Amino acid sequence: MRALLRKTAIGFGVLCIAFGGCAGEDTPASGDTVVNDSASATDTSEGVSDTTATNAPDVQSGSDVSLPDVTGSILRQGLFQAIDVPGDPNQVFYSCWTEGTTRAYLSGTKGSIVGWNGLIWKELSSGLFTTLNGIAAGKDGLRAHAVGLNGTVVSGQALSKQTVAQTWGPPGGCQVATDCDDKDECTNDYCESGICQHTPSGSKGCCGSIAFSDSFANMANWTVTDIYQQVVDQGGIVWSAAAITGKDNKPRYTSAPSAMYFGRLDKPCAFDSSKVCGTFDNGKVVGSRARSPLFQVPVSESVKLTFQLLLDVENGTGFDVLTLHVKQGSKKTLVWDKQSIGGSGKTDGKFITQQVDLTKWAGVSIELEWSFDAKQKDLNDGEGVFIDDLSIMTTCASGSSAVKGLTKSSFFDVWAYGDDLAYAVGVNGAIAKWNGDEWKMQTDGKPQEIYALGGVAGVLQLIAGQSGLLGTLSTAGIDSVSDSTIYTLYDVAVTENLNGKTHALAVGAAGTVLEYDGTQWALKPFPTKATIKAVTSAGGGVYYAIAGSLIYERSSLGTWSMKAAASTILNDIAATGAGQAIAVGGAGLMMQRSGGVWQPKPGTFGVNNAYAIHVNGPKDIWVVGDN
Repeated sequence: MRALLRKTAIGFGVLCIAFGGCAGEDTPASGDTVVNDSASATDTSEGVSDTTATNAPDVQSGSDVSLPDVTGSILRQGLFQAIDVPGDPNQVFYSCWTEGTTRAYLSGTKGSIVGWNGLIWKELSSGLFTTLNGIAAGKDGLRAHAVGLNGTVVSGQALSKQTVAQTWGPPGGCQVATDCDDKDECTNDYCESGICQHTPSGSKGCCGSIAFSDSFANMANWTVTDIYQQVVDQGGIVWSAAAITGKDNKPRYTSAPSAMYFGRLDKPCAFDSSKVCGTFDNGKVVGSRARSPLFQVPVSESVKLTFQLLLDVENGTGFDVLTLHVKQGSKKTLVWDKQSIGGSGKTDGKFITQQVDLTKWAGVSIELEWSFDAKQKDLNDGEGVFIDDLSIMTTCASGSSAVKGLTKSSFFDVWAYGDDLAYAVGVNGAIAKWNGDEWKMQTDGKPQEIYALGGVAGVLQLIAGQSGLLGTLSTAGIDSVSDSTIYTLYDVAVTENLNGKTHALAVGAAGTVLEYDGTQWALKPFPTKATIKAVTSAGGGVYYAIAGSLIYERSSLGTWSMKAAASTILNDIAATGAGQAIAVGGAGLMMQRSGGVWQPKPGTFGVNNAYAIHVNGPKDIWVVGDN
C-alpha cells in the first residue's frame, strides 16, 4: 500500500498533502522534463493538473487481478495522518488533479492512476501503461485524461460528477463495457464514446505491453557494482542516477530529473558552482556494471529495446568500452556496444536514440547488464556516459490490439477545459488537442520542448519552453507571443485582474523574467542569473519565485528581492491565500509564508522529496512526491 499524508484544517475546507509511497520513492520522469503548472495556483475553477515530469523506474506489472478499494481514515483537525492508498509502494506520483475535496486523481510511474471520490481511494489502473506525467479533468466534467511517455494518452469517463472514472484506455466509447468483451484474457475491454477499445492486459504471456522501462529517477531497479573494487587504488566511480549539467549549461537527461550516469558526482560547473558538471576522471582506472532485475518478456511478434544515449568519452573500441548484454540464465549475449555508433565516443552533446532487437527473447525471462570500463586512467576528462528513457516495447501480431501513442514524443502535461476540450504538451513542441471525440496532433514537432502550461481559463493560457518559447493557448490553437529571450522558460503565472488588465510572468534560465502588462511582453531585471524554476501569482501584482534554494518576491511596484534561503533545493512554489504561500523541496522540507515572513517547516514529509503543488483554495492544497 502507498501512504498518503493528509491534514484537515479548521472550517469546511481540507488541506491535503498527497505523497506517493510508504517508505521511499524517487523523482519524476517525462519521462521527460520538469513541468510546473502555475494554473493550479491561479485558476482553481478548472482543476488543472500540476506535474513534474519526469521519470522513475517504470516496470510494467504483470498482474491481472481486481483492484482493491481502500477507505479513508477518520481525519483529525490540525494533524498530519498516514492514509493507506492502494497500489505498489515502489512508485512515484508526478501529477495531481483535484476538484475541491470531492474528487481527485493522481498519476505516475507504472501507468498508475489512483482516484478519490470523497469517500474512498481506489487504484484505477496500474501496469497497463507507461509512466503518466500529467492527469486532468474539466470542471464538473465526467471525462479525465492522462498523458505520458512515448505519446501515450489514455482516458476514462466517470458515471456521474460524484464518482471517478473506473476504466482507462484509448479514448472512444460505447454503451457498456460488456458490449466489448472479446473473451480474450490478454485484452482489457473498454467502452468509450460508442467505440470498443481493446488494450493489452499486461498479463504474463500477453503482447502489446511494455516489458520493462526505466527513466532513471533512481537506481532502485539496478544492482550496481564497481569493476575495480578489489583492485588497490583503482575504481571509485559507479553507475548512478544523477542530475548533471553539461558544459553547454544544458541538462544531461531526457526525462527529468536525472539519467543513469557513469561519472563523478562532485565536480561543480565552472560557470555555476551550484550545478554539477560531468567528468569521469578521478586519476584512477574506473569501471562499473549495472544489472536489472529478472523480468518476463511476453510472447510477441517483435520486441524492441530503445534508449537515449549521450556519450562523451574516447573514440575507438579499445578504451572506454560501453556494452549492453542480455542475460538468460547463465548465458550472456552482447546486444549493443560502442561499435553500434561506429566506435565513436561522442554524440556532440546531444542524446541520440538507440534501438536493439530483442525478439529472440520473446516469451522468456531475462536480465539487462550495462557495463563501462575506461581501461586506463588517462584521457578520462570527458563528461562520461548518460543513458535515459530505456523501454522494452512488445508488439502484437496482426489482429491484436495495443495502446499506440499519438506521437513518438513524450507528453509532460495535460489541461482539460471540459469534457469536449483538452490540450497535451510535450517533447519537441508536441501539442495535441482533444475535441470531444478524438485526440489529434496540432504540431509535427517544433524543435523546442514545452516545459510549462498554465494560466486562467478563458482569460490567458500560456505555454513556455525551450529557447525562449512562449505562446498563448486557446480554442483556436497556439500563437507565439514573444521572442524576447533565447533562454529556456520553465514556468508561467497569470494575474487575472491588475488595474483592469491581465498581468503575467514567464520565468526561466539565467534569471530570465518576461512580464506581460496587458499589452506587450518585455524583459525585466532579476536579482540573480540563477535558473528560476517556478513562479506563482499572489494577486495585486505580487509574485513569489524560487531559484535553487532561494525564495524571491516581486512587490506590487515591480521590484524583486530575495526573502528566504532554504536548506535544500526547492522544486515548486504556490500562493495559497492572502499573503500566504508554500514552497517544497528535497529532504522533507517545506517553507511556509505567513505574516510576510518565510519559515521552514522541516520534516513535514519525513525525509521524502516533494516535487509539485496543486492549490484549490487556502484549505485545499495537495503536494505530490516520492515515498
